[in-house]
Amino acid sequence: MIDYITKAIKDFTTVYDPNIKPFENTKMVVENLLLNKNIYIEYEKNKGALIWILAPHHFNPNNIFAQELLLWIEPEYRDFGIASKLINNFEKKAKELGATHVVMSCLEAVNPKIVGKIYTNRGYRLTDYNYIKDI
Repeated sequence: MIDYITKAIKDFTTVYDPNIKPFENTKMVVENLLLNKNIYIEYEKNKGALIWILAPHHFNPNNIFAQELLLWIEPEYRDFGIASKLINNFEKKAKELGATHVVMSCLEAVNPKIVGKIYTNRGYRLTDYNYIKDI
């Protein structure tokens, strides 16, 4: 699994923002993620992964957020329900662990209109946008 997650992070990073280069030792990053008790990985063997964190909300610790950090499905496996399976597992585990909210994000590069429709159909609501500036 470590080798696949390492590859997925590298692939995700190139789609996320071509100006952001993957860390030279991405495998070490993955190994450290796996040691963090607040980081979880939903994994479909060599097809996709969802990495998420469970933490109290920064303004109200009574609200426990499960925040998706990365959702990556291999291009040849998209539209086969793998993302739905990973999200279902994420939501179920987050609830079991006491999360009061789950948060998904969407990259500009992967058609936010379509992804947004998928998320809203699953009961999510749009709350914010993120912008990046190179400095």
